[in-house]
Amino acid sequence: MSELPCVSCGADIPAEASNCPHCGQRQMTRSTAIGYTTVGLPVVLLGIGGTLALGVPSLLDATIGVPGLVVTLVAVYCLAAVGFLHAYAKRRRLLDERPTRSGDETTQ
Repeated sequence: MSELPCVSCGADIPAEASNCPHCGQRQMTRSTAIGYTTVGLPVVLLGIGGTLALGVPSLLDATIGVPGLVVTLVAVYCLAAVGFLHAYAKRRRLLDERPTRSGDETTQ
């Protein structure tokens, strides 16, 4: 099984571990990045947008309007999704750069 250093304490942990067993720090795994991007982030952004549109419509109309709000929320979503996926890609690069142990190599 491949191991990576924890993003917080540096201890070697399984590559797909969602939390470090030593310090408890949440790790950026593929499933975490996908979950944040497809579920968590849209819920938060829709909550913020809905609150602004329904709670303070006069402020929204006086500033950016509904189209501006939609564009802003989509831009924030795209930037955050790129950030999550970049963090996961960085973690995968660490895994690819680590030297393999002789017991881990497969022969063909």
